[in-house]
Amino acid sequence: MHRSDYLWDWSTLRQKASERVYVAVYRNAEGRDSGYAVYKTREEETPGQKGPPQVLEVADWAWLDLDACVGTWEFFCQHDLVREIRMRWLCGQDDPIPLMLAEPRALNA
Repeated sequence: MHRSDYLWDWSTLRQKASERVYVAVYRNAEGRDSGYAVYKTREEETPGQKGPPQVLEVADWAWLDLDACVGTWEFFCQHDLVREIRMRWLCGQDDPIPLMLAEPRALNA
């Protein structure tokens, strides 16, 4: 995937002084990069909300194949101190994400 340096620096990887931006790269069985995710975490206390207060917010997510899609999704789900995963993306009819979820209707738009 190609993007200009400007888009990487001022859009995808841009961070505020009080937050860190993380990048996770998925490597397939041959060791080739085939997916990535750009995300940040933050504490968000919500009155009456049970569970840990951490929210993982995905800023960018791309994959070349289904294996990388599943692998990066599993990476998000392995964050055991995260109560909620948030991301905004437009889902095409052939997008595999809703099919991977046990209850796709639980997705909040």
